[in-house]
Amino acid sequence: MPISYCVVANKHCALAECEYHAGGPPPSGTKKVKEIAEQLAKKLNFEKRELEMDAIDCDGKTYSYLVDDEIAYICVADASVGKAAVTAFLKHIKVQFEEQFGIRGKMTKLKLDMQRDFAPMLKTNMEMMSSKGGMQKLDALRKDLDNVKESMQANIGKVLERGDKIELLVDKSESLNSSADAFAKSSRDLRRALWLQNVKMYVCAALVAIVLLVFMVLYFKKKTGSSETSTAL
Repeated sequence: MPISYCVVANKHCALAECEYHAGGPPPSGTKKVKEIAEQLAKKLNFEKRELEMDAIDCDGKTYSYLVDDEIAYICVADASVGKAAVTAFLKHIKVQFEEQFGIRGKMTKLKLDMQRDFAPMLKTNMEMMSSKGGMQKLDALRKDLDNVKESMQANIGKVLERGDKIELLVDKSESLNSSADAFAKSSRDLRRALWLQNVKMYVCAALVAIVLLVFMVLYFKKKTGSSETSTAL
């Protein structure tokens, strides 16, 4: 049985754990295994900035751990299990835990707060590692997850790129609207200026016509008066 016990913990308490017995009854030393894993978790430095990985051997079992971002991932495996397989397993559950819980994992102080949600995932991964070709299955699963991530990132990039293009079109549209508003205002101003100019011309023409009319009336009146005076004499 490659991996018989796994626990995820923060500096306050265990968050999720899982025992795997391949369908059989729990081995007699299961309680002791959990106690050793708990003691190991208490001795770990959760404040380290860089990722830490190591393992200790005890009673024919290897207690491997990975500490990163204030979360510890501990698994207990047979001593015959290779280091590469255990490392891949711990890194895999680390990625899954971070994606599912994020900052909540290192903030909670409730014991086994993620047990209901994450223990089934631990069991699935432990069963996979215990099955024939478990390492290959885990590698394939990790590749699938990486492909999904890359696809999501590419899609997000395209959406952001489209967002930039849309923003550029909006800016251009706003610029065109501003230009149209300015053109409309200029047109109104021009029409108003032409109207005022026409009004002035009409007024001037009317004044000239009135002056000419008055002048002609006075002229003819004066001429008529002169004719009447000559006739009287």
